[in-house]
Amino acid sequence: MGKDELRRADNASSLHSAAVARKPEGVFGRGRRISGYLFWYVLATLPQQGLPQLVLFPLCLHLIGSENFGKFVYALGMIRIVNLAPARGLRNALFRTIAGLTEEGRSLLMRTTFALALGAVSGICLLAILGCLGAWVSGAAESELALWTAILILAVGAQNLILVTTSDLPVRRRFAQSALWESIGSVLVFLALPGILLIGQWGLPIGYTVGYLTALALLLLARHRTLLGTPQFDKGMAKRVSMTWAVLSTSALLFGSGPYILRTGLGSWGSYEAVSVFYASVATVQLIAAPVVNLGAFGLRLVSAHTSKESLSPRLLRWYPVAAVMAAVCFYGLVSWAAPWLVHRLYPAVADSALEPISIIAPGVAVSILISAARPLVVKFSPRRALLTIGIVTMGTHLACALLLIPPWGLIGAAWAYCIGASVSGLTWFGFLLAGIVGPGESADRVASGDGIDSGPGRST
Repeated sequence: MGKDELRRADNASSLHSAAVARKPEGVFGRGRRISGYLFWYVLATLPQQGLPQLVLFPLCLHLIGSENFGKFVYALGMIRIVNLAPARGLRNALFRTIAGLTEEGRSLLMRTTFALALGAVSGICLLAILGCLGAWVSGAAESELALWTAILILAVGAQNLILVTTSDLPVRRRFAQSALWESIGSVLVFLALPGILLIGQWGLPIGYTVGYLTALALLLLARHRTLLGTPQFDKGMAKRVSMTWAVLSTSALLFGSGPYILRTGLGSWGSYEAVSVFYASVATVQLIAAPVVNLGAFGLRLVSAHTSKESLSPRLLRWYPVAAVMAAVCFYGLVSWAAPWLVHRLYPAVADSALEPISIIAPGVAVSILISAARPLVVKFSPRRALLTIGIVTMGTHLACALLLIPPWGLIGAAWAYCIGASVSGLTWFGFLLAGIVGPGESADRVASGDGIDSGPGRST
């Protein structure tokens, strides 16, 4: 066989290999692959949500009493008004655009955003701690509450940085690594238990914070090459990503702050005891909702690798809203049956007082299941102004209800405020989901250029 024949044979073999590589995955193969991703995601979320609510916080309530536990929840709730908004905004910006970058561009984007997040989170934490110390010195807040809040600020700051520094892992389909790093902090916060046994009620905020700081230190040590490589920072990329980050962080702040406004308002106008009861009511219902909520968050990780809505199945888009409504109806039945039993097992000290708030909260949480269904497609493909609108509507509703209902009716007013706020938020998210499915889609190039994440050599062609 001559050289030409050999060359033609090699070319034919290469073309055959490429055709095999491009062969459709098939329903079974796709299902097996996604099931593997889901396994690791569930393995991460169980410690994050299950361990604190099922084990740690009930034990803490038993060890330090409802008054001190209510003070801890109140202090943590004030911080949760801001919560993970800086990191969530940045992560959502990455999820919207990182799929359009080359491997080199993704690495540079991660290092740049880590530097931005470190500066922003450090500045916010410093200002917040100084504010707490100022409130303590001036007498505007009792010393214990002010110092607990200052300590817990460090824990939430560490959570923000953990969220940012693992943002690329779902896009790279490294769900096992993501599961490890996102869940380790939820395990280490159990340092609060020996802390309580050693130094009393102060051990709860101190142990909780040390757990998250230790988790962050381990993560930075393990991923230092990814986060501290060269080049470390790109000014043009930082400028462009900051524009999207600002909008999405504001949206996350407005959307996520609503329930914590109610907790803080109840503590300010009521008592720490009422805060404990309200927390037990909400935590019980949210624990039942956790599987559905986590499926929505997992869905965002899956669609983060898609560059346009058109790459999704038309049948999926057509039946998706119907399935979401059916899930909300079924969830309400599940909560009505399971919540009274569960609250007596988890929070027996306040269970009887929590039954009425649970019955009020349950319909609102059922409607809010629509949020979990809408979030993947709305966050990924909707214009930034849609997310900002959702945040404004959500926070405005919660704030108005808190002002109108909590002062005259206390705990019951807070429960109704939660129900109304969750319902309005769920319907708003669902409305934008329907508008996005029915409306025209955006091409990958338009999504990328609209967010302006990168227009340089890092973009794939």
